[in-house]
Amino acid sequence: MVYSPLFAIDSCVCMGASITLAHGLEKAGVAEKTVSVLGDSTFMHTGIPGLVNMVYNRSHSTVIILDNQTTAMTGHQGHPAAGRSARNEEAPKVDIAQLARGIGVKDVNVISAFNLKEIEETIQRCTANDEPSVIVVQGPCSLYERISGTALRVNEERCNGCKLCLDIGCPAITFDGDKAYIVPPMCVGESCSLCVQVCARKAIEKAGD
Repeated sequence: MVYSPLFAIDSCVCMGASITLAHGLEKAGVAEKTVSVLGDSTFMHTGIPGLVNMVYNRSHSTVIILDNQTTAMTGHQGHPAAGRSARNEEAPKVDIAQLARGIGVKDVNVISAFNLKEIEETIQRCTANDEPSVIVVQGPCSLYERISGTALRVNEERCNGCKLCLDIGCPAITFDGDKAYIVPPMCVGESCSLCVQVCARKAIEKAGD
């Protein structure tokens, strides 16, 4: 289980097990549509055989690959889909979407990690299908690329303290009393803007607006 505020995972076994676990649950008779989530480096490391097996056995599962172009969990090493070797030298780059199509997945989608509407619509459509689907969610790792930009700010007059912005799990968002507050040095600005997309009251804006 992923802890607060995300609560996004029902089960987690080991690196690369998400695809095979989702496939197994489906074949065991779980009625709900199964969805597996893994990173790009994990997909390269242990996820490909599971996707092959899923297609071969006519699974209906959806696979979401979080592609941040690095191996973030173990020190930002390169991997075959990042185009960098373990020595950080240029290397041939695997196209994950093309690889999935080559395995036999017909419903392959490449979307931005910073467009919540597109993410939600794509997941809803894919999980309604009765065929295997792959969603490649692309967005750079801010810890690796050190993205910077003008920090966003909270308009206190519009903020009603609903705390919906906390649900995205952004470390830059906190609360000052009963109002949201964005810590400027930690915010990458409009290059992300997920908080802007979730705030129904449009209380998060560019500095100076």
